[in-house]
Amino acid sequence: MSSSSNIGRRPESTISSFDSDRSTRSAISALVAHIQEAAKVLEDHYSTSSTDENPSGVPSMHHAEEHPLDKKIMKREVRAAVQTIEGACAQLVDTVGNPHHILMNV
Repeated sequence: MSSSSNIGRRPESTISSFDSDRSTRSAISALVAHIQEAAKVLEDHYSTSSTDENPSGVPSMHHAEEHPLDKKIMKREVRAAVQTIEGACAQLVDTVGNPHHILMNV
């Protein structure tokens, strides 16, 4: 899933990891676990670029600076973590959200 033509698509590993007979609660917990695992990969990656102003190194949406993901080519595991978070978050919203609200937000 690292090709640019798949940008914005949900990772198949997230989507296909759920059996149709699993309960909604287990699907929600599994999605949250995917997000937590991917977040740890990103936190570890960004910790190497920590500063006094930003001890975590995680980019802030409150700064006008260029985002680190726009500046350089990221390692495969960092790109995969970003894709996992994007896909799992979208799937989590689709799982728990009211369909009408989801369509309005899109």
